[in-house]
Amino acid sequence: PLEAFLPWLGDPTGGKEVSEVKMILHGWLPLLMVSLLAGCATTTAPKAFRAHPLMSALLTDANRIMVIPLKIEIFQISAGGVREKMDAWSGQGRTNVMAAIQQELEKRPMLNIKTFNESLISQAQRVNLDQTQALFDVVSFSIWMHSYGSKPNFFADKAENFHYSLGTEIRDLTDDVDVLLLCHCYEHVPSTGKKAIDAGMVVLGLLGGVFLQPTTSATVLNLALVDADSGTIIWYNQFTGGDRADIRNPIQATGIIQALLQDFPL
Repeated sequence: PLEAFLPWLGDPTGGKEVSEVKMILHGWLPLLMVSLLAGCATTTAPKAFRAHPLMSALLTDANRIMVIPLKIEIFQISAGGVREKMDAWSGQGRTNVMAAIQQELEKRPMLNIKTFNESLISQAQRVNLDQTQALFDVVSFSIWMHSYGSKPNFFADKAENFHYSLGTEIRDLTDDVDVLLLCHCYEHVPSTGKKAIDAGMVVLGLLGGVFLQPTTSATVLNLALVDADSGTIIWYNQFTGGDRADIRNPIQATGIIQALLQDFPL
């Protein structure tokens, strides 16, 4: 019950005013939960990369690389807590992230960078790409849970003996590269209405002696270097950030990519 968190709501002498506040809070409770969960995302430094135990051997003759943006999507969180994909923002974020990756890879003169043109792939390759995107979602979540997460889901062996694969079918996406650099990013941005409601909830919380964290932007960006023949993930890094990690901003997008590729093995 709400009274467990805000004891003054249980005051029988509060009358109509207390009852009205309780009705408001009950109606806003789902929004409150979204605010609390989203508020957990804070700007952090990129977590340490993960690497296959045989990374050096797998990359011995690798110099032909293709960057494939699996998903780079930005969502807006409405006043009611509903998320909506914003196509214009997503396109802007995709452009910024891909430009930043290209810029960083070009600093490595030994790399032969190939261009992935999604508009020219066949129908079979489109199906393959969609399946790779879906599989990467699952694999990336498993990596986060067991290689980066906390107990009881974290397993040190998963981080040290990093063995993950996207399957040999990935070779059908292209036949003239050694490795693929896959990029996967989600960003959530609260709307103006959402921010206004959160501000009101913060005020109500302070009245009850409780601090409520307002919803902030949240960005998660993953990079995976994959062997183009076997589908083995050779190297993996991820970034999580808040308000100062907005990929719609080219400077911030570049900063994220530079940090992630600081330990890039090629």
